[in-house]
Amino acid sequence: MSVTESEVRIDIADLSARVRTNDHDVAQWVCRYFGQWWRAGRTLADTIGHDVDVTARIDPARFDEIAARVNESDHDTVLYARKDMRLIRTDGEILGYGEDHVAYAVSGDRVEIVGTDTVTVASAACRLAREALRGLLAASGWVLLHASAVVRDDRAALAFGTKGSGKTAVALQLVTATGGALLANDRVFARANDTGTVTVAPWPAAAAIGFGLLDAADWYDQVAAARDELHPSTTSAVLDALAQRDRAPIRQGNRELKPQLYPDQLTGLLGIPLATNGTVDVVLFPSIDATRNPELTEGGRQIGADDTFSGKEEDRYPNVFDLRTPETDHASTAVFAALNALPKLTVALGHDTRANTDLLGKLS
Repeated sequence: MSVTESEVRIDIADLSARVRTNDHDVAQWVCRYFGQWWRAGRTLADTIGHDVDVTARIDPARFDEIAARVNESDHDTVLYARKDMRLIRTDGEILGYGEDHVAYAVSGDRVEIVGTDTVTVASAACRLAREALRGLLAASGWVLLHASAVVRDDRAALAFGTKGSGKTAVALQLVTATGGALLANDRVFARANDTGTVTVAPWPAAAAIGFGLLDAADWYDQVAAARDELHPSTTSAVLDALAQRDRAPIRQGNRELKPQLYPDQLTGLLGIPLATNGTVDVVLFPSIDATRNPELTEGGRQIGADDTFSGKEEDRYPNVFDLRTPETDHASTAVFAALNALPKLTVALGHDTRANTDLLGKLS
């Protein structure tokens, strides 16, 4: 490795990935993206003992080489990250490139990413390192759940629901109400233990928080002031609205467009501490209804396969590079059984955040 190159090590559970790059800003991006929830930091050159090897380089010539090989072959075109990508499989290797001028060469646990722009190369490096580690976590019994999680004194409250049900709202307000820390706002890894308990770990990602919640929690102005520093997945329509201090929700079909915050901005802008692990002791089922007072009631539905991420839930990043090992039925069944044996609460929230917080404080 030349003196101009950097190396970052990422650790989660008992697994690790190494990301090597010739761009200082790519290394900084990777550390920032993973460092708050997973353990990530600079290491000495050519460290050993990692499970995944990712190279992420600014290299226009290598990009052109991969793109030419793909174009000269009988390739498929797939939708990846909502953009077209051309893809071939050859000699045990998967090659591809997309409209964002990022090219990939993937073989087993070795991932090469090249491009011409720091942001797109760094984003791709984080995404594929995370996918590769996710596959290894699945192979060792972890299951990715569609849930938010808050931890206090190592005890976790897990909130389940479909999009728009209030998972993020209940998690963020629960942090404020109980003095806990946020472990997840939409996805969380879970593994059942021999003792019948369930351990949870974070899924590092940008956090999407709608204008309504930002405004109700008095966070809108902080986010608006930092609009030029938000995660680049934040759309221009959202950035324009923040610049104009327009608080009206922005919708694209059935989807609400939201500001996307880096994990460290949850702490830096909103004052929300982050947790790295916990043991689940209560399961929540939130809903939001502006017309009613907040209420806690005992009971809730059964947790099952619909609460995991698979199939249609993965449509933005399909498993085109074969990095996502399927979760085992045994692991999923064990997680569901352990969670369904825990106390359950149905949480109805209104639009009065103070009243919501007062109610959620009872969970401390």
